[in-house]
Amino acid sequence: MKRVLFLLPSLVILIGFTYLPLIIGLIMSLFGGKGQDLAFVGLDNYIALVDDANFKTAFVNSIEFSIIISPIVLVLSIALAIGLNSIKNKRVHGAILILLYLPCITSPIAYSLFFKQLAYSDGLLTQLFYIFGIGAGDESILANPIIAKLFISFICIWAWTGFYVLIINSALQNMDISIIKAAKIDGASSFRILIKIILPSLASVLLLVVILTSCSAFQIYIEISLITKGGPAMSTFTLVFYLYRKTFTYVADYGYSIAIGMVILLISLFISSIFLIVKKVSR
Repeated sequence: MKRVLFLLPSLVILIGFTYLPLIIGLIMSLFGGKGQDLAFVGLDNYIALVDDANFKTAFVNSIEFSIIISPIVLVLSIALAIGLNSIKNKRVHGAILILLYLPCITSPIAYSLFFKQLAYSDGLLTQLFYIFGIGAGDESILANPIIAKLFISFICIWAWTGFYVLIINSALQNMDISIIKAAKIDGASSFRILIKIILPSLASVLLLVVILTSCSAFQIYIEISLITKGGPAMSTFTLVFYLYRKTFTYVADYGYSIAIGMVILLISLFISSIFLIVKKVSR
């Protein structure tokens, strides 16, 4: 009984703020209409998504962001964490780790506006690109769809990597060093130790990083809302940005918006399931 009472506050919070809203959202997605004028439409909202050109564009863009961001964050996090772990001086190690983690605790609004300033037509980054023959001197680099998408991806990579470096670094520090020492005595190269010992030992942590970055890429909103607003030519128009516009920009279409949210949830669950299955099969 004491255990139940001990867990009760957590259960109430979990049910009240996670499962209950999820159930209400699922029910709401079966209703259509503008504003408060709602009527039960069944699966019509989900069927409408199939023919929605904006949804298709947002879906493809979200996948592209995930494909660009996730591998780079993973490789950078591994490289930086291994480099950090090789530093024996604890003060230097801690200082560098703090510097890498700073972007993670910086307000997304603050750094988005900062990077937006750099990308203005008279911004430092735009002028630098112009010197190397990319773009026009009087036009923002964000006018180019490819550069705009890569620019948003770069910002996310910069902002997220430090968090995953912290996770991987913690996992590395908890590894059994004796195995690595034994491999070195046997003459194994650093690359072979990395491939055969370190990465397999970090498999669960790396899987977590891939899942979190992939799902986060489907939820990019602040950077796009403040910097590109989905443009140019809808090249940075993502699912969450589309959901926000359908809910708050015009007359609220709650049922349709929640249907988009449910699709994002299903995609996140699908991505997580795929990686978990791949890991289980590869054992």
